[in-house]
Parts: sequence; C-alpha cells; structure tokens
Amino acid sequence: MRGITLSPDLQQLMAVGVPIAALLISLGVVYPGYKRYVEMSAKVEKQRQELHKLKNTPLPPVGRALPAADPEPGESARFLGHLVSLATSADCRFVGLDSAPVRVAHSGGLIRAVRTRVEIEGRYPQIRQFLAELASASRVYVVTSLDIDSRGRTNQPGQAPSTVRAIVEIERYLVVKPESTTVAASR
Repeated sequence: MRGITLSPDLQQLMAVGVPIAALLISLGVVYPGYKRYVEMSAKVEKQRQELHKLKNTPLPPVGRALPAADPEPGESARFLGHLVSLATSADCRFVGLDSAPVRVAHSGGLIRAVRTRVEIEGRYPQIRQFLAELASASRVYVVTSLDIDSRGRTNQPGQAPSTVRAIVEIERYLVVKPESTTVAASR
C-alpha cells in the first residue's frame, strides 16, 4: 500500500500551520479558564479577609434583658403591671388583657413560651412608642401579632381617627422547673 505523498510546500505549510492551529485552540480553551481562575482567586482572598475580620471582631456585650422569668405565683401580676407601666409611659391607654392567655405548647426545653393578647388605645406615634419600649424592656418580649383597628374616635367627621386601638399578641418566656425525681436509697 502506498502512503499519501504531499508536496514539499504543503508539508512545510502543515509543519508550521498545525502547531499554530493547536496553539490557537488551546488559547481559546485555556484562557477563559485562566481568567475564571484569577477571578475566583480574588474572590477567595476577599472572603479570607472578611473571615479574618469576623474572627477578630469582639462579641457584642450581653444585653441587660432577662430572657426568661421564674414561674412564680406573682409573675403574671408583675407582667401585667409592667405592661401597664409601658403603656402609660408611651401615653397609651391600657384597655385590657385577654383573660385566657394563649399558651404555646411546651417543646421539652428549659424555657416555655406564654402568649397573651393586650389591647391598648392611642395615636399611631404613641402605639409605635409602646412597641419601642416593649422591645427595650427589661425582659425579652416578642410581638407575635399586631392588629390595629383604625375605626377609632375622631374629633370631626371626615377626619382620620385621633385614636386607634391596637391588639398586640406578646410572647414572654418562663423557666421550666425540672420535675423532681425521688430515688429510693438501697440498704
């Protein structure tokens, strides 16, 4: 069998052209990958610097808010008194407290959540002030629901109501007392 014979000019052209074509193809494949590598290296370095900054940032000071209260007999009365004083300091009128507080199911942890509905009356800025004071209270209170009834009293017909009623559902936390177990001593 006879092989393919190429003219010397064609052989010379292929000897130069094939490596150049291979170089161009490899540059077309490698260069975009290298560009992506450089971008990702810069991103990794930036994230390393952010991580180093986060690791060296001191922890924020512990808040003064009490996370949970002991479930003593007077706890609910103190809670009511605290809400009344917060409403009074915000110039709101304390309308009432839901007589049957919604209790959240015990999750088996060390803290139990208790929800209560509170009704207050005031102008919008006063209700906002009540919510701000509730957020900065000496205990942790979480507002789980807020309904504002804007059909309040008006000074003149056709005007916006001068007072509105807000129904706030507040969640407070109580420490769960561990059940005492008696162990019989063996003799």
